[in-house]
Amino acid sequence: IGRVEGYDAGFPTREYLGVTLGADSARIGPALEALRQRLESDPDVAGVTFVDRLPGESHIHRRVDLSRPDSPTAVVATAAVDPSYFDVLQAPIIAGRAFTHADVASGAHVAIVDQVFADSVMGGRNPIGHTIRLRTSQMPDSVVARLPRYEIIGLVKELGMSSMAMPPRVAGVYLPVAPGGLGAVNMIVHGRGDPLALAPRIRELALAVD
Repeated sequence: IGRVEGYDAGFPTREYLGVTLGADSARIGPALEALRQRLESDPDVAGVTFVDRLPGESHIHRRVDLSRPDSPTAVVATAAVDPSYFDVLQAPIIAGRAFTHADVASGAHVAIVDQVFADSVMGGRNPIGHTIRLRTSQMPDSVVARLPRYEIIGLVKELGMSSMAMPPRVAGVYLPVAPGGLGAVNMIVHGRGDPLALAPRIRELALAVD
């Protein structure tokens, strides 16, 4: 458990605690929801959400192909987030809409991008309604053509998609996911007081639910 601090992540990091919970597994999804519910019932907790990489950590990078055939590809940082992510980080949607649980349940191919994406990849144009593909650099064109296209449904400000060791402006793409359906499972807890004071309680509850 560690405080998310010392880095301009676009939200008041001193109010938050980043918690690494373990590897992904369908089995732990219900346990994570139980942990969330127990924590949110604590008067010292303002919110709980989940993400595959914490703000300020190194994120997975992909090449992005836009819906316009004449558009060049660009490298973006990606994150898989719980639909509550932007609410808990107090980062309202600038344009479009946020993720919903229906997006996760239906497996909808939707994405939210950040302001750096709009500025650098879209050239300042409104990204809402455009579609993108996410691929690796070595992926053959025949494979790329079979990849799903994600519709951009929302725009948010920069939220720590670059690592502390990298230049600050890296275009970011967010995809919706349910807790437990991530790579490494990370939880972010928004405390009403000093979030470090919550660490013993979080450990206790985590052991109690699983």
